Amino acid sequence: MINFRFYLVSIVAVFLALAVGVVMGYGVLGQPTVKGLQSRIDTIGAKAEEQRVVNDLLSSELDSANSGVQSAVPFAATQRLASTRVAVIAARGVDENAVDRIVKDFGTSGVSGLDLVWLEESWRFKSEKSQSTAIRLLGLESGANKAEITQAANTALAERLAFGSSITGSDLLNKLIDSGFVSLGGVGGSTPKPSEVGGAQAQLALLVQPGHADEVKYFAQAAINKQILLAVAEVFINPSENVERSSSVTAILGNEEFKNKISTIDNAETEIGALAVVLALGDLKNGVVNHLGVGEGSQRLLPVWWRL
Repeated sequence: MINFRFYLVSIVAVFLALAVGVVMGYGVLGQPTVKGLQSRIDTIGAKAEEQRVVNDLLSSELDSANSGVQSAVPFAATQRLASTRVAVIAARGVDENAVDRIVKDFGTSGVSGLDLVWLEESWRFKSEKSQSTAIRLLGLESGANKAEITQAANTALAERLAFGSSITGSDLLNKLIDSGFVSLGGVGGSTPKPSEVGGAQAQLALLVQPGHADEVKYFAQAAINKQILLAVAEVFINPSENVERSSSVTAILGNEEFKNKISTIDNAETEIGALAVVLALGDLKNGVVNHLGVGEGSQRLLPVWWRL
């Protein structure tokens, strides 16, 4: 008869056998496994160190290249926009360092006047309040929709910046500033009065983030309608995962009328891209349209060189 003692001894024997198996198995397999894992860790660590060295080298080369471009800007940009007034329009959210770099490069191009205008978030006319305010300022019909408001606003602003304020009546730019739609940036350490901004058939440079093709489309149409020389530059810094380079300038590249009259730059966040903005706007004076950068649809990094 099998009694309780038999069961107890059997259970103890089973667990003892398992324990012995674990110990023996570790002795036979454990050390090779640990050594193998350690070897893989060492290999990965070595590759990571190699990649770090490569990254440091590339970073150093990039810094050197940027320094070279910076040194070349005064030579490359000098007199490219001589006796020309330029207004830089930057959508709020565009990297300010990139904007400052572009404005600085324009300052070396011989411009007769240089202005910086920021388009605030309300310029996208998403809220009912911003729409109703714009309708009142622009004298639109009360039933105007967002698309109609946006087109009218961009046309009015482009015309105001290119041709100046009206001799009679109040200044539209001043109204837009007071309503929070736009603001003026300082150039050369000072911020001008609204009445001093633009005019003299100024050429325009629009700076935007990726993913803003609709806004670009409206401004481009305004420039075409009013025969204003315009370059659109995309600043590709900290984009969301859902947008790609050139996703804003696509509004120009995908429209034959726009593409043949408006220049684009898709890497304006870089030193060479900032220089390209200046040179592209200079080329427009001579009837030459460029599509510059590194993204889809770009022709080259910089325009073809020509003597002054």
